[in-house]
Amino acid sequence: MPEYLHPGVYIEEIPRGPRPIEGVPTSTAGFLLAAERGPLQPTRITGDSEYTRWFGELDHSVRGFFENGGKRLVVCRVVSSSARTSQAKIGDFVLAAMGPGAWGQRLWVKIAPSSTRDGKDIPVGFRLRVALFAPGNTPHDCFDGPALMPKPALVEDHDDLVTEPRSIDHFAKRLGADSALISLRAGNESATSPPPVFNGTLTDGCNGAPLEAADYEPVLAALEQEREVALVYSPAADEPTQRLLVEHCEKVKFRFAVLDAPRGVAPTTLEPRRHIADSACAAYYAPWLEIQDSGKSHWVPPGGHVLGIYARTDLERGVHQAPANAAVRGASGLEFSITDRDQEILTPRGVNAIRAFDGRGIRAWGARTLASQAEWKYVNVRRQLIYLEHSIDEGTQWVVFEPNGEPLWAQVRTSVEQFLFAQWRSGAFLGARPEEAFFVRCDRTTMTQNDIDSGQLICLVGFAPLKPAEFVVLRIGHRLQSS
Repeated sequence: MPEYLHPGVYIEEIPRGPRPIEGVPTSTAGFLLAAERGPLQPTRITGDSEYTRWFGELDHSVRGFFENGGKRLVVCRVVSSSARTSQAKIGDFVLAAMGPGAWGQRLWVKIAPSSTRDGKDIPVGFRLRVALFAPGNTPHDCFDGPALMPKPALVEDHDDLVTEPRSIDHFAKRLGADSALISLRAGNESATSPPPVFNGTLTDGCNGAPLEAADYEPVLAALEQEREVALVYSPAADEPTQRLLVEHCEKVKFRFAVLDAPRGVAPTTLEPRRHIADSACAAYYAPWLEIQDSGKSHWVPPGGHVLGIYARTDLERGVHQAPANAAVRGASGLEFSITDRDQEILTPRGVNAIRAFDGRGIRAWGARTLASQAEWKYVNVRRQLIYLEHSIDEGTQWVVFEPNGEPLWAQVRTSVEQFLFAQWRSGAFLGARPEEAFFVRCDRTTMTQNDIDSGQLICLVGFAPLKPAEFVVLRIGHRLQSS
């Protein structure tokens, strides 16, 4: 209760109604990629150009994601545990490439006094310039000398950097925010002198051993902290890695994995439930897609394009809509042609086919999870449950440590009911009336006195999901004209 200590007018804000629950994002995808270069921490990407700036050559799966309607991507670069970062020691400072790999040896770095002078014609700091050269090109000084060939693929210029920690131009702050190529750290944190002049390359970088499933484990651990990620994918991952993706989604609870069939394997021989997992948190797609890039044909796994369809469907229709019977943009062909008879084998096994139809193009033609349980066999039903669970979880965090009594139960009931009512009105549930579509109970029927004494608030929520019209049957007959 407010405390009034002197005469006067007091204004109090009165809460209006229950606290609203907002829907969480459902189309943000986390991609685990063996990118050419780039940082190891999860990085948010919103377009092709942003990807190429941070990670180098555009991955075809990333391109397929954005081409098919994806908007937000969290890229996680995967490297071998034995990979090393290119670097150079200059005085008390260490220059290092932005992430491990041999690519860092294609950098040319130049450190010199800044171009800005103070009133006494003294440089205000130092200038760091870095150039990245394409594979096969020898790096060279391309800054102050004659225009030598070849030209660098990417150049960064960071001027007026300082060593004063409180300045917004401190080298660690500026490079950490702006550079996709280089980092600089001081051996002595209290160093006040700028780094010495440097003009050369970095050394000792290597890619390490070929990637194994164990190399994905630290990346998935880092991805756990990215709460907005709802979809997880790694292009052309092998079966041990795919099992890790499914385990990750089951552990985090609010995520769904998309898996690729291996290239060169006839779809009718695939049995992902037996070889990967029997799980409601993943969907499996075949076959590989043919795409055109710069006049050349490439075979790419289907998952990136499919995730773009997921995002497009979520944004246009809602997460309750099955991401199927949707055109696969950018695909010009399929590795295998799947027939109706083939799909009779694939669908019960949880393999979602991508098929080509005359006059309708290439389309995603399946919406099954890898679950053998009938109630979770559809992708949209499982993802809708994830969406509702995550939204209610986020929207009711305020309840923790509140007095556990009737007033709180009523508030929780009303908040959840209003959220579900908005979902029903948007067409997300089955049922002509709200009471047919969902229910919310949070009262003495859901909690015993022992539950209350143990500090538990139990709310029971149920909904009627919309299942896709997977098999459309039209029964047609003719009617005789009566006399």
